[in-house]
Amino acid sequence: MKTKTLLTTLVLAAFCPAAMAQEESADTVVVLHPQRVTVTSNANSMSVDIEGSQDNPDYHFSKSQTMTTDGLRINREASSDLEFRLPFTKSQQKGHRSLEMSIDPAMSFGLVSGLNAPEGLDINMGQSFEITWHCANIVLKGVVNRWEFSTGAWLNWKNYRMTGYKRFITDNNAVVLAPYPDGSVIRFSRIHLFSWQFPLLAGYRIGKHFHTTFGCLFNLNSHGSLKTRYSLGGENYKDIDGSIHLENFTVDVIAMFDYRHNIGVYVKYSPCRVLDAGFGPRLSSISTGITLLW
Repeated sequence: MKTKTLLTTLVLAAFCPAAMAQEESADTVVVLHPQRVTVTSNANSMSVDIEGSQDNPDYHFSKSQTMTTDGLRINREASSDLEFRLPFTKSQQKGHRSLEMSIDPAMSFGLVSGLNAPEGLDINMGQSFEITWHCANIVLKGVVNRWEFSTGAWLNWKNYRMTGYKRFITDNNAVVLAPYPDGSVIRFSRIHLFSWQFPLLAGYRIGKHFHTTFGCLFNLNSHGSLKTRYSLGGENYKDIDGSIHLENFTVDVIAMFDYRHNIGVYVKYSPCRVLDAGFGPRLSSISTGITLLW
């Protein structure tokens, strides 16, 4: 590892030729225990790329130098101290602390199971699901060794789906459970929920590549609807109601575990009611799934 550190220092120092020494001071960057160092060169250019460091496996530094035919030297440099990491990511560091803001294509996909529901409200976990887009995140790193703290804005779509003998209907603006008409061929009856989620999370780096995150999600539930589909007497029926009363604000508890910030698993407990008290049966949930981060 010491050899790799020395190589890194020598390569970076080589970017400041002796011929320029009187015009500008040399730039020397020392990276302790880098995970990978890549050096690329040809007759007119040279570049070095460093991934990982002793205390930060996510550290990244790159520098290139090109000589034009008229003797002009062009330098390009970027590091995780201050750079745009596509898509649309910027971090600023002071000492060992960094603040990272990003708009990400990270997605979560999970299966949902109902909890605390009355008899007859049987949520089918194999067919009830949720999708979450982690669309914006702000991460503060380095306040405490191995820890990071984050918030942001996520979008969540969730389906609570039943395939048993009961269906969701509305009666006087309230959601109630009712049987299907006699002789019906049952397909499903579901509640659909759309929410804005605002996470407040703490993360801990277990090792070089493994990371765990836990905390709360504050949900603004902006839209809910019912849909039921069944067949009767050779005819297909689809009942839809988009005016159900939701609990407007709820809180979830979530825990996640990921590898290299690329792929992970999560479990989320949602203890609050889905439907507003007085406008539907009590229903809460637990969900589990995978998270994909690019």
